Amino acid sequence: MTKLCLERVWVERYCILGNNTSDGMSLGSTTAVDCRAKRVPRPYDHVLVVSGVYRAPSDAGPKYCRESSSDRSTYWSLVVANGTVLVCFTYPNT
Repeated sequence: MTKLCLERVWVERYCILGNNTSDGMSLGSTTAVDCRAKRVPRPYDHVLVVSGVYRAPSDAGPKYCRESSSDRSTYWSLVVANGTVLVCFTYPNT
């Protein structure tokens, strides 16, 4: 038996799928989609773009995704690579 372990490489301006839930946004971390897609497959209802990839601070979260103090965009985030990388997402063209 062969075991294959993969780790996703996160790149700015690439897009994934997201789904609004009662707890917030559920990120389709294993998905990939054209950032200009007008329709998305179920159960997803949003296209999200990777807005940044950073070294994760100990309290990593979407508050670290803002580009400036006046940035009012909505962000979501994932902490990956054993807690060392913060990946930020927002809506495309925001």
